Amino acid sequence: MAIVGGSIIGGGGGGGGDVKKSGSPVNTQLTNWIDNETIQGITNVVFDGSILTIGHTVSVAARLGQTLETNVSDDYGGAAFATWSNTTTDCSFFELCKSASNTIGTHSIVADNELLGYVQFRGSDGSQFRTGALIAAVVDGTPSGGSVPAELLFYTNSSVVNFQIAADGSIFMQNLSTLSGQADVQYNTSTKELGYVTSSERYKTNIRNEEEKEIDTTWLHEINFKTYDRLDGTRIDEVSPLAEEIAVKKPDMCAYNEKGEVETYSNSGMVPYLWKEIQNLRKEIDLLKASK
Repeated sequence: MAIVGGSIIGGGGGGGGDVKKSGSPVNTQLTNWIDNETIQGITNVVFDGSILTIGHTVSVAARLGQTLETNVSDDYGGAAFATWSNTTTDCSFFELCKSASNTIGTHSIVADNELLGYVQFRGSDGSQFRTGALIAAVVDGTPSGGSVPAELLFYTNSSVVNFQIAADGSIFMQNLSTLSGQADVQYNTSTKELGYVTSSERYKTNIRNEEEKEIDTTWLHEINFKTYDRLDGTRIDEVSPLAEEIAVKKPDMCAYNEKGEVETYSNSGMVPYLWKEIQNLRKEIDLLKASK
């Protein structure tokens, strides 16, 4: 059976005999059976041999070889995927796959920096759709051992990568905004949480005046400064205390990795002790002035 010039030729409906048409289906329009011997065209669903278009009589948005296009007017467009299951691992998902082979069904390993897929957000400029932002997945390293390392790139303003998550979990950001209200951002090397340090009394309990508990700052004088070079070559002749020394004196001021090894110390955590040391020195200066 086929539709030629709006006429149906061939035979063999559900009940046998000639097939009748309902309405005026066109060559590319999909049809459905309405009874044993009659079919009719499905409104605004066409297949031109390359693209299945839903919601219009011709493709108006697909431009890069896509095979499916949907259109709506004055409503929400898109697709919904629903999974009905009492198995906790069952779910709906959307998958973008890439093989480096030109032959459908043939696998060929992808290479470093090869694009795996992207989700693109486009808006009309009055004459055509233009890219405003996109999220791309790119191979980040050499695939091996059944694993394909990849990074996520978040583009804004069509071509600028403003946020990047590398295959090893490293995060890169560009053009951070200037803040009127400022807070120290810290990263927890154990829990992998990113947050800021709070200081408001709303987050504290058992608040006491400093005089009720003497704050020891003598350990500050026992910390040695070191000069060193970074292993990655990013900094030469850097001067700073080592985290291992701080951890001996103030272990709760340091951050540790999954192995329990110290990674760094908190500069903001050291500020109150330095502040207190300045206050102590000021008191000593005032006493010396008063004794003259």
